[in-house]
Amino acid sequence: MNGIAHLAMFLPAAAMMIALPGPATVLVGARALCSKRKGLIAGIGMVAADLLLIGLSGASLAALRAHRLILLQMIEVGGGLALLYLGLAHYHSPPVADQAPPPAPRRLARGELANALLLGLSKPAPALFFAAFLPLFIERTASAPLRDFYALGALFEALSLLYLIALVLSRRATVYAADRIGPLAMHKLRGLGLILSSAFILLC
Repeated sequence: MNGIAHLAMFLPAAAMMIALPGPATVLVGARALCSKRKGLIAGIGMVAADLLLIGLSGASLAALRAHRLILLQMIEVGGGLALLYLGLAHYHSPPVADQAPPPAPRRLARGELANALLLGLSKPAPALFFAAFLPLFIERTASAPLRDFYALGALFEALSLLYLIALVLSRRATVYAADRIGPLAMHKLRGLGLILSSAFILLC
């Protein structure tokens, strides 16, 4: 991982991005209300979806890097602008679509995992985020940029899994905090999270 730059900056930046409310937080929090086991399965499904998106993003970026470095810079800027658009659209949209569906009490674990995986893969924001965020911490002259990309992605998802586990274990406090904040404010926070992610990518 000699091509990874500023790892000390990556860790707090990744932690900040993970802590921002998003689909994973909503789904895991909703499933944790049924049971800790369902919440953990949902968290594993969301992390698995992210890992698949990281794999696809890394392969695409590697193909682009082999041709033109300028294309990578365009991807980073384009990804940041796309996240900004999604964040603004989410912020100004009504919160009805943000509400998680009521949990099914007798759903099998395999169904829980599949639903979380499909939800994670259906969102465009994570793929854009990984393609634009992770390369910020990889040297332009790295000898093995794809390896470094996947290493940072794995580290990001390890932190994400730890966060989701903590969310499940502290579900009562999480529900209390969500009730105090309210659904409209939570919806706005998710939009602001995307906007902050785009600002970090575009300004770094």
